[in-house]
Amino acid sequence: RSAETMAALQDARDDLAERHQRAVTLTEFSRSMLSYKDGTSPADPLLDAVLTIPEAQAALVMDANFEVLASRGQIGSGLDELRPLLVAQPGNSQGRPVEIKVGGHSLYALRLGASETPQGFLVIATVDGKPLTDRSAVFIVAASHIMTAAALRIISEERYRRTQRMETLGQFTGGIAHDFNNLLTTILGSTEIALLLLEDPERPQAELTNHMEMTRTGALQASALVDRLLAFAKQANRERTLFDLYEYVRSQEQFLSRSCGEDIEVTFQYPDENGWVLADPIEVQQVLLNLLANARIALGGEGRIDVSLAQDETGQARLCVSDSGPGVPVEDRARIFEAFYTTRSQGRGLGLGLATVASILDSAGGSISVSDSDLGGAAFIVHWPLTSDARPEGEGSHLRSATLDRPVRVLVVDDDELVREILANMLSQLGHTVVEADSADTALTALQEDRGIEIVLTDLMMPGRSGAELIEVMRAQGDRRPAILVTGYDRERLLGDENAPLADARLGKPVTIDELRMTIERALTPTPSQLAAREAPEPMSLREAAGGE
Repeated sequence: RSAETMAALQDARDDLAERHQRAVTLTEFSRSMLSYKDGTSPADPLLDAVLTIPEAQAALVMDANFEVLASRGQIGSGLDELRPLLVAQPGNSQGRPVEIKVGGHSLYALRLGASETPQGFLVIATVDGKPLTDRSAVFIVAASHIMTAAALRIISEERYRRTQRMETLGQFTGGIAHDFNNLLTTILGSTEIALLLLEDPERPQAELTNHMEMTRTGALQASALVDRLLAFAKQANRERTLFDLYEYVRSQEQFLSRSCGEDIEVTFQYPDENGWVLADPIEVQQVLLNLLANARIALGGEGRIDVSLAQDETGQARLCVSDSGPGVPVEDRARIFEAFYTTRSQGRGLGLGLATVASILDSAGGSISVSDSDLGGAAFIVHWPLTSDARPEGEGSHLRSATLDRPVRVLVVDDDELVREILANMLSQLGHTVVEADSADTALTALQEDRGIEIVLTDLMMPGRSGAELIEVMRAQGDRRPAILVTGYDRERLLGDENAPLADARLGKPVTIDELRMTIERALTPTPSQLAAREAPEPMSLREAAGGE
């Protein structure tokens, strides 16, 4: 009897050890499923857990369409044999694995998820066809429940994220509508007042100038709003140029002051030295406009804003925008540079202004921070890297020059008649002569017939041939005249690395007269790499370029 008792105790101990090990295995499997993310398969860890039972020799997991997600060992049957048996098998009423006969040997199958609409199937081959014990069946069912629960969690989380995205999109759309309607009100109202003033010759010229400046301010702010959206969609990529940051801000002082309104006092302070930067002037303007708009809103339309520029101790340009408003609460300072975070009421802002500033500075290698202002409100401090690649002393910034040293003949290519007309008028104001073309094919004909054309200004997106294809054909024909692409999208994304060097410069829409002048200057003084990119191994005729048509 003692020997029998000892044997029974040994069996009980072994049984307890086996139960403990399976509990440990299920715990580790559950932990792995907690970290399971969408895009990875939970089938592999499920099979690893199933094959810890002594009876299991091989196993596989299929999805509801009978595609194999994972397998271990050889089941001994083909999928064509398994598929009809799994479809016909109604499933065990207790949710246990069901024995199926395939080619004279036994397998065990379990529907994963609901029996009526399974998420997939688990098939197990046992050692020498031995039956599964109840304990092993319970273990397999528990592991499968853990896996399907993890899959359902991912589905639920994705649905929740989708709901959140739709809610964010609704707020985003409301903010866009609010901001654009404000800008359109400014543009339309100022334009109509200017038209009325033109009808009355006795009204002072200053009134007309003021309203035209307001129209320009509204249009530039609308352009900045589009740039913000494109930047966060990763479709904005403007070109950088070398200029004196301090002189540029000084040249924009009147425009920036007017953007704040008549009842806000705006002062500017500049250092004595130069501050050369390699940057996009429009991005600099966007940073200033966003910071001034933020201060204007904080002031409620009345108060004081100080803008100061200096060189800090690290050799960077320091730009500080201070206001006399209520300031930024400490609890909000950690989040105000996050995209879509705003302290304004719903539908009254996108929460992109400061986030855009932070994004621009991050790409430029700069930084921005917020602190208390000496005026009693908030002070936003920008650090912008200066460049040692400065121009010779005494040479003025090309951003301030009025026109080119000589007029040139420009070919403007755009399928939109109004855009062609305004670009032609702007070029005429700069002293150039213009040839117009409404398509790439028309432009190619003009280039062959008019050798006096010195530079091409082409839209990127046009019916038929694109602007990129136009430049590609020009280079293939041996035409080395400089070309400028006009677009509001990312050049590398639309053209690809192969075609990106073909254009000598890029101009973003909408176009200001200063941007147009600077871009033409840049394209007419190409770098050696741009000159090399214009070279073509062998010219082709226009008929060959047009595909023989």
